[in-house]
This record gives sequence, structure tokens and C-alpha cells, in this order.
Amino acid sequence: MLFRTAITISLVSLLGTTSLAGQNRKLGNVLGACATFAADGSSAAVTFDATTVSLDITDLSGKSWHLSLPLRNKAEFAYPSPLPEFRSACDAYFDRAGDLIAISIGHRQVGVADVKTMKWVGDWAVEANVGIASPSLAGFLEATTSLVVVGEPPAEDGKGVHWGLLAIALFDPSGKQLAPLRIQRYAPDGHQFRRFADASHNRLWVFRGEVVDAPTSRQPLCPVASTSIAENQPWSPEFVPSMQKWKRTDLWLYPSAFAASDPNMVVFGEGTTIWAVNTQSQTIHRFVLPKQPHFPSFEQIDRRVALSPDGQVLAVEVDRSRLAFPFLVDNYVFQGSDIAVIQINPFRLLGVLRYGRTAYAPGFAIDHRHGRVTVLVYRHDRWERDEVIGEPQR
Repeated sequence: MLFRTAITISLVSLLGTTSLAGQNRKLGNVLGACATFAADGSSAAVTFDATTVSLDITDLSGKSWHLSLPLRNKAEFAYPSPLPEFRSACDAYFDRAGDLIAISIGHRQVGVADVKTMKWVGDWAVEANVGIASPSLAGFLEATTSLVVVGEPPAEDGKGVHWGLLAIALFDPSGKQLAPLRIQRYAPDGHQFRRFADASHNRLWVFRGEVVDAPTSRQPLCPVASTSIAENQPWSPEFVPSMQKWKRTDLWLYPSAFAASDPNMVVFGEGTTIWAVNTQSQTIHRFVLPKQPHFPSFEQIDRRVALSPDGQVLAVEVDRSRLAFPFLVDNYVFQGSDIAVIQINPFRLLGVLRYGRTAYAPGFAIDHRHGRVTVLVYRHDRWERDEVIGEPQR
């Protein structure tokens, strides 16, 4: 049943919320969830429990197909928790043509389905002997069907990982490794620069920020650089933000959320601020999420982020906390997560999906077409579509 409710947004809009046809069942005991949209508007929703991985694909007309796989790495999820690393236990990617959907569960299992035949073409594990200590699926490489898996290589002593190096492996949909493991240095030994793999544009992005023992206003600037993720190529010239227009507190320090709308433009968030940086035009745009009127409270952009296939609209998870009685420093209580829906160019808040005391939003995706922005989100033990009605303005 369709219903509409008012939400807090910058311009007047309406939200419509519907449970997905074919997915209206309560799933229960779900350990993780993720979703993604294809360029043609098809969506993929993934959930997994202690034994089974479920994939529901829905086309633009609403017709759905269901596929499932046995969960391979059961031990990895023996003690589920709502911590950030648990939220990232599931990822999903369509290839550029929308013919394949790849999903990853935890640090090992990868499943690939053919959208045309609605059959699995791959169900494989990233073995430890590949040489990646904590692998993660980064998606399909540009316009190919090759899958990119990245992660730090193990440390020489076998304890932990080797910070400053990135291990990159390519696989075909069936799980066959296509090339020898490539090691890319992205930081000096031991440094933990923020790095993000953008497989869809064949770019590795690195934020070369050093945090020093000083107030935020006196921290050094954080340059941004990129290189090819699949080939040995020189790094792009560093993009160093100019202080002529900005104060140091207006700029980023250690971003937590990241998305790339094209090979030259990246959008990232930290605290309650989002920046769009175009390294080709050497420009920065900044947007600060409106503060909630409730005091005492605290909000923080989480690392979970979704970008619409057309690159125009962003959804970011915003974790909410409040200062609990007797209002001592650091006595914050988690209040749940919202999803902020933001137009990128120019920046404009389109809406905030507020989820009350829901513990967190474990998986969501966003689409923009025909004057509507649709958020596919897992909450209340089921998948739902929330619509922001109104064309983003330019």
C-alpha cells in the first residue's frame, strides 16, 4: 500500500514508500544486506543469513527474479554485530552493460549472475594464497566483465597487513585469475593514507593526508592523487586544495565516504560535510548537511554511500547519537542512521530518510530517472523503495 509522508528537506518534496513486490516477505535473521541499480533502472537486492545468500533482481517494470547460493564462509559471521566492518560485509555491482551482477559476501565469497538467463555463472572464493590479506570486491573494470579484487598484502612477518601497499587481482566471472597479482605502492611504508578503488573508471584514489598533533585549524592540507588500478601508470599530479578561498576547517582531513562520478571527479564526505573535487578543472565544491535542532546530539557521515547510475545524485548514511544523562563528555548513545539524498551538481539536499530507532541501514542503493529519485533500502526486515518526487534542479 502506498503512503506519503512529509520529510525535512531543503525544498518541499514528498516521499512514497512501498515494499518490493516479490520481496514483501519478512526475511528475519539477516546478517547483512546490500543493493545496487543498473543503468537501465534494474535493481539487485542482496541479503544473507547463516546459511544462504539471496539475490533478488527487479527490472524497471517491477518484474522480479530470485536466486540463491549457499553461504561459504559461515565462520566469518558466527558473531554478527552492527559495527562498521559488519555493515560492509556485502557489496553488489552491475557491469556497465547491465548483463552481469557480481556480489561479495564478507572477505572471501563472490557470486556472479547472468541477468539475461537469470542463472549463476560464478560462485567462488578468493583464496588466501592469492596474496591479499583482507580482500574486497571493487566491481567490474571499466566496460569489461573482469572483476577487480583489492586489499593490503600480508606483512612480511605474517602478522597483520603491509600498510602502504595495495594488492590488486583480476578475475573473470567464473573466478579464474586473469593476471598475476599486482602490488601498487600508494603510501610510504607503514602509512595509512585513505585509499579508494574505483574499478568502474579504472582509478585508484589516494588522500595523502597526515594527521599531526595539532588543532584541526593547523592540520596540513590533504592532497588527492590517482593512478590506474589495473596498469602500471604514473600518478596524476597531486590536487592540493588552495587556501586562498577556504579556511583549513573548511577542508577535509580523513574522508570516510567516497564515490566517483567520472574519472576526474570524486565526491567524498567527512563529519557532516561533503566535497566534490574535479581534478581536471581544479575546482572544489562544498556542502554541509543541515544540523538537526535537537540538543545535545551528534551526527556523523558513515562510509556507506551510494551513487545513482547517472552520477547526479548521492545517498550517504548519517549516524545519529545523543549525549545521554548526566551529559558527560563522550557519553553518547547511538540513535540509528538516516540516509541523506543529495544532488551533486550543484549541491542541494533533496531529502532525508529518517528511520527512527532502527539500529542502522545495512544496505541501500539510489537511482535517478524520469524526474524521480528512488532509494532502495533494507529496513524493518524487508526491502523497501522510498521515492523523492521532484526533478533535481540545475
